[in-house]
Amino acid sequence: MILLEGLDNTGKTTLAERIIQEYPRLHMRPSIGNKHDLNLIRMQAQDEAMNDHPLMVADRSRLISEYVYNPVLGSRELAFPYISWLFWIAHFTSKHHLIIFCERDIDHIRSSFDEREQLGGVAANLYGLEYRYRQMMDMVELLFDVQTESNSQFIRYNFEYPAQYAYVKECIEAYLKEAESERK
Repeated sequence: MILLEGLDNTGKTTLAERIIQEYPRLHMRPSIGNKHDLNLIRMQAQDEAMNDHPLMVADRSRLISEYVYNPVLGSRELAFPYISWLFWIAHFTSKHHLIIFCERDIDHIRSSFDEREQLGGVAANLYGLEYRYRQMMDMVELLFDVQTESNSQFIRYNFEYPAQYAYVKECIEAYLKEAESERK
């Protein structure tokens, strides 16, 4: 799975569309719709953790986003107790993934909020969400590093630096080549 993570307005959806356009054999993971349906969130998170989806591009992971947004926004109960979440994230990081953490200067994110509707509470809690995302993504990167057999890669990407896309493209091509060789 090629997973795009990051705060709102960091270019995830735009990057996903560009990747899909340039690599037609990849497909977007369909949205699960209601973001507050705990059963759907649990099912998708468990699917991400247990199965390999090498030709899928996902705009956010339920395993990651759930534990970034929910504690800060506190709009409902968590999909998993913390100990269960640790179990699922350990499974997730043992799979072959390409994780692209979309980052952007926090002031640029805030200034672009007028361009489209945001989830309630995001603008007011932007700094808390950014802090939580950085903690989470540092942990995911560390888990990938210690899971030496996972062959996963973690990269940081900022669309405001267009030259970085060449590196993203290199990583995607290496990921696809490895995924195809594993399937043979």
